[in-house]
Amino acid sequence: MSADDRRAVDRIFTNVGKSIAAFERTVTQGESPFDRYARGEIGALPVAARDGLGIYFESGCAQCHHGPSLSDDSFHNIHFDSGRIDLQPDLGRFEGVDALRGSPFRADGVFSDSPSTGAHLRRLTPVESMRGQFHTPSLRNVSRTGPWGHGGTFNNLRELITHYAEGRDRRGDLRTTGELDPAIGPFHRVESTITSLMALLQAFAAPPVVP
Repeated sequence: MSADDRRAVDRIFTNVGKSIAAFERTVTQGESPFDRYARGEIGALPVAARDGLGIYFESGCAQCHHGPSLSDDSFHNIHFDSGRIDLQPDLGRFEGVDALRGSPFRADGVFSDSPSTGAHLRRLTPVESMRGQFHTPSLRNVSRTGPWGHGGTFNNLRELITHYAEGRDRRGDLRTTGELDPAIGPFHRVESTITSLMALLQAFAAPPVVP
């Protein structure tokens, strides 16, 4: 493929991505039971979910999952199994930064509509603390987005919550890498705790609004 053809292909690829992104920005959702509770409708949240909300704050979940999107929009290492068949770890952000630095599609690249918004990327360098870090996902509709975990290794919310409840450092596991985020700590792994947190996560779900 000639250089001109490659640029044309990249331009088409970029425009398709921008079109999808423009559509996704129109996709919104209705109010979840949690949203209704937050604006004062106490009965909108089941008792079990209200118990789960207390555990959510006591256990430190809100350190990373907060705000309107229930995400701090940052990166953390929580020692999830990579799910890789070869049993190797996923380097996450550490590897992703290098890929981003070499990508022509980044925010300050030639295909960007506003290169100045990505100026900070020129100073972005992979450092050891990024090893194994992943972007904090939103918890909105989390009960509908399984399987869970970076490698899709959790088949249900119970397994996911149990992982957090253990809160242990898994550096001996070949499928994890890097330092466990200090915000991750164990909490009471009892049936009532798990059930209440499951009820809360389900209360974060809301129906989509047709654009």
